[in-house]
Amino acid sequence: MASSSSTVDRRRINGPSSTYSPIYDNPRAPGPSSPGPSSAHSPRTGADRLTARPIFVQTGLVPQANGSAYLEAGNTKLACSIYGPRQGRNVGQRGYSGKAELNVDVRFAPFAGRRRRKPGKATESATLSALVQSALAPSLRLDLLPKASIDVFITVLESDAAGDGANGDSDDEEAEQSLGCASHAATVASAALADAGIEMWGLVVGLGASSFDKHDEPGSNSSVLVDAAASEAPAEQRQLASMTLWTMPALGTVTAMSQHGPLDLDELDRILVILQKASTHVHFVVARALQDGFAARREILDKSQM
Repeated sequence: MASSSSTVDRRRINGPSSTYSPIYDNPRAPGPSSPGPSSAHSPRTGADRLTARPIFVQTGLVPQANGSAYLEAGNTKLACSIYGPRQGRNVGQRGYSGKAELNVDVRFAPFAGRRRRKPGKATESATLSALVQSALAPSLRLDLLPKASIDVFITVLESDAAGDGANGDSDDEEAEQSLGCASHAATVASAALADAGIEMWGLVVGLGASSFDKHDEPGSNSSVLVDAAASEAPAEQRQLASMTLWTMPALGTVTAMSQHGPLDLDELDRILVILQKASTHVHFVVARALQDGFAARREILDKSQM
């Protein structure tokens, strides 16, 4: 009896020997992982291609952190936690610093893409962390926090960036996911920093745009697709270039810009104008989410004091 009990794994959940997928009346009905509140049910057409996808932002989701935020744009979902300002690490070795140190760590969940990722920090995560750090640094008053450290932790829960896994190469897929999430990663991090009460010049909003070959539609603006998802990328058109722009819409300034692929000056200027205009709407959504978060926090505080 003792020998038989020793071979049983008590921590294992013994499920059924066979399973069956549910059958829906509507073949296109959503399954258990149905889209969230910001998901678009159909590809954008016309002027909607020049605007950002519907976005959902909520703050204050991690009580243990000084600030936190969750962002959802279509099937792209990110969560961010802020720890700090606090005393920097290895202050004695680095010497006195008149500005706070901004540390950004961006990681993908193993289930974030179509291919399962290995747990831990990959090379693409380091590149994405550097992009987000360079986009956030100009918006923060780091000079007001000497000898301090601000740690930003971003987790990409799901990614549906355009071109995600289109070529079947896992290395290229992870690189494309990093570039596609860079814009939203900076946006959710800026919202979390504001939720933490860290003084800033303004909120940072990131948006990307892809330029597609328009040989079949001469003179049309439909070749530019803002905040493209994998399902929205036109299969019949070749992607020429992509651009990601990080701005502070409240001040009308640019904090960082990244471009991949050739673009002439006229096309570059047109995409910049489109991205700056689309960022204004995203900025309004993020600011409204922060306002609602602070109002809910004040209501809880008032109830506790009664």
